[in-house]
Amino acid sequence: MLRAVVDARRHRYVMLNAPEDRLDEIASLVAPRIPSVLPLAEPGMVAVHALVPAADVWRLLPQLEGAGGSSILIVPVERMAS
Repeated sequence: MLRAVVDARRHRYVMLNAPEDRLDEIASLVAPRIPSVLPLAEPGMVAVHALVPAADVWRLLPQLEGAGGSSILIVPVERMAS
């Protein structure tokens, strides 16, 4: 369990909205982890959730925006456990 906590501190949980037709591009940016994808109420839009290394967050932000990502939210993983 302690190992999981230490590993979680090195990652951030990223959530964003994106056009469905740009999903492959966004998934390649957060690779090698496979993102969770949820449909949104607006046709053609999806919510993408992915765990990414904390060290990569600032490099990824402009790339995700360039791929059509919007409403980007970054959360420390340890904040998600209750």
